[in-house]
Amino acid sequence: MPELIDKHAAYIRLKTEAQTHECYESKEAYNRAARIIDQMRTIEAEPARHGYWIFGNTNTSSWMKCSECLKSQSGQTATFSYCPNCGAKMDGGADNG
Repeated sequence: MPELIDKHAAYIRLKTEAQTHECYESKEAYNRAARIIDQMRTIEAEPARHGYWIFGNTNTSSWMKCSECLKSQSGQTATFSYCPNCGAKMDGGADNG
């Protein structure tokens, strides 16, 4: 699974490393890596949501809801490992993420 890093933090770390080296080649390698990272495109990322299915029933039907978005789902959705409305992983909630 791809991992995300903080682009600005990586840039600062590389520039800091460049300053700690006296060898020109080492400094230039770190500075070049910092420039490459600085030029890379970024994506907007948000933390993964974790939830669980809430099951219930009335006299006439059964239902289930996502614990995160609280939207009702059809019974077939329970086989999914995520909520089709909000994308939450159905792995038991935030304490299990």
